[in-house]
Amino acid sequence: MTHAISPATLGAISRALDVDEIRQQVHAHNVANAGVTGFTAKTPVFSAQLASASEALGPSESIVSIRDTGQPVELTAELADMSQNAVHYQSLVKLLNRHYAIASMVLNDGKR
Repeated sequence: MTHAISPATLGAISRALDVDEIRQQVHAHNVANAGVTGFTAKTPVFSAQLASASEALGPSESIVSIRDTGQPVELTAELADMSQNAVHYQSLVKLLNRHYAIASMVLNDGKR
């Protein structure tokens, strides 16, 4: 039984990390500007082809645009969304760390 992650899955995890990073940047932008008069919240919008993005898009192509919601920033909601996004990002990083730890152990013949 192997615990290795397939290259396609690694690509999907990498893309998910990129998406989470963009989400975090947008949330941070909203929080930083929450008190600015006239500022309206922004939200990332991902293309409808996200399901097939790992096959259709190259690593440098973007699948996101930023949309103005037209609504003021709801600070509590933004902070909650940031926290949820951070937990998701950390989970993906832990998954990758586990994968690379297993790969390292295999390369070192099981020695630490």
